[in-house]
Amino acid sequence: MDINQIGLLLAYQRTKRNISVAELCEGICSRGFIEHVENGERGCEKIVAETLLQRAGFASDQMLYFLEKEEAERLTVKEKLLTAVFEMKIDEVETLTKEYQKLTHKKSILHSQFLMLLHCILRWKLYQEREEKVKETLDYLEKDLRYAWEMTRAKYDIKGKCPRVLGTYEWLIRLLFYQVQGAKGKKEEVLLAYEDMLQYMEETMESAERAKFYPMVAYHALLLYEQAGREEEQESLYQKCLDLMKNEAVSSFLLELCVYRQRYLVTKEKTADRTEETGYLKDLEEALRWLYTTYDIKPDWFGNMLFGREEVYYLPETIRKRRRCLGMTQEELAEGICEPVTMSRIETGTSSCKRGRVGVLMDRLHLPGGAAVFSVQAGQADTYGIVSEIRRLSALARYEEAEPLFAKLKETAGDERCAAQFILHKEATIQRNLKQIDDMTHWNRQKEALHFTVPEKEPGELKDWVFTRTEAMIIIGMSHGCKQIGKAKETIAWLQLLKAYYEQQQFCVSHYVRGYELALTNLANLLDQTQEYEMAIAYEDASIKLALELDITNVLCLNVYGKSWNMEQLWESGAYTKEDSRPYLKAAVALSRIYEKPSARAFLKDKWERLYGMSTD
Repeated sequence: MDINQIGLLLAYQRTKRNISVAELCEGICSRGFIEHVENGERGCEKIVAETLLQRAGFASDQMLYFLEKEEAERLTVKEKLLTAVFEMKIDEVETLTKEYQKLTHKKSILHSQFLMLLHCILRWKLYQEREEKVKETLDYLEKDLRYAWEMTRAKYDIKGKCPRVLGTYEWLIRLLFYQVQGAKGKKEEVLLAYEDMLQYMEETMESAERAKFYPMVAYHALLLYEQAGREEEQESLYQKCLDLMKNEAVSSFLLELCVYRQRYLVTKEKTADRTEETGYLKDLEEALRWLYTTYDIKPDWFGNMLFGREEVYYLPETIRKRRRCLGMTQEELAEGICEPVTMSRIETGTSSCKRGRVGVLMDRLHLPGGAAVFSVQAGQADTYGIVSEIRRLSALARYEEAEPLFAKLKETAGDERCAAQFILHKEATIQRNLKQIDDMTHWNRQKEALHFTVPEKEPGELKDWVFTRTEAMIIIGMSHGCKQIGKAKETIAWLQLLKAYYEQQQFCVSHYVRGYELALTNLANLLDQTQEYEMAIAYEDASIKLALELDITNVLCLNVYGKSWNMEQLWESGAYTKEDSRPYLKAAVALSRIYEKPSARAFLKDKWERLYGMSTD
């Protein structure tokens, strides 16, 4: 179900990229269906919404999805099925497949395509683990992947150039197909396909979406360039891949790229720069291997791509919980919308919420609704580019460039509640970073923004509240500088509430990974400032493990260093020794060479040399 009228986004992006209705809907739905969606006359189930958004060039995991009972049941089984495949529990996969087929009977063809892809992934994983490789397995995989491709792309040969628009399942089918071709020794054909796929990503995918796929394809292309002795292409592609990983703070295939790059540099003439690069790559490789072993992580690139990180709400539960926390009865919420008995059925999931009622309900519950909604919940399709640019510049700490964009955003977004909330929150964050406002002003503005949609109650009174992503980011924003103004205790209470919310989600926490990870990180940071070191270490451990599982590094270096520092505070008590904390600091130093600013790198380098009397060079 899509109550946020993805049609606004689709129409906006189709025009921007000159995509025809036929291209967008091919193999998925009829042209008439798309026209009704774009006109806001109907919604569509999540799997269809995702694919249409992906074909249009959006990062579909930046959207909001409100599901009703039937679709929530499908997603729950889907998550269990994904887990069973990645853990290679064959019997469980068969049982869950049958259950998923029953739930998706007569639904979109995309469900069947997903199942075919998933079983091909399982077969490929089993093939890779066997000591004796069976050629027949590759033949079966090639045949099944071609069939899965043709479910939605019958007009295009899987071996031809990439169509102008692709959904994630189609993309992964193509990727796995060429993995199989590579195992068959068709190197030249595979390299051409990888080059085509890399070009497609550069031309059509947003940076955040591209970062999930690009490193893996680039790594395999680099290996083939290396075998062919094509040094210029190697250097260019490696640097392009590294820049993307830095900008989007991802670590997918970082270990493999480290190993490849070291091997490549050994073949080159030694210079001071290359010797230095080889040294820090070796340190980074050792740090990653140590972290993966310590936290018992086995990276699985298919798993991270298929799970996604979107916000998924179970609509009946969201309505019920937010209504209660707002102090409303069912009668009060239903007034002017429907009968109280109908509201009761909506909240229990026994009746679906009619499209015409959704916008009014969302407004009364202080939720974004009735219009296209992005990760920032700003409200209108033409704000998307501005908001994306603000987020990108903020992530790169280019606050001076981001600040002027707010004037344009205010003009475009209007006075819609959730848009105003986002603007107040984000503008205050940037102004604090530019030292235009002090910590107290920043904290007060974040608190004001929070109460645009959250009732003015103490955290203990909001245990059932369902947070939107913007509300979560505001609470995280409140933690910046709060200790200096005496607000640490209150902010810790809000962060603990947010942490508990993420951990109680019906759906996999990977859907909320950024908010959950940041909540853990900021809790750890405040607790170590209040000298609650053991609890801070526990939160840092949870955040480190999560970041490693999902190949994200936006706060990995910070938490690895944070754990080292907190262990250091407990040396005198005997809880930890200097040698216990040493590998964490060493890992932080290694990660900083890729992901941190020069000032942070210098700080960690100096700390390492002071504590251990040895250079990081």
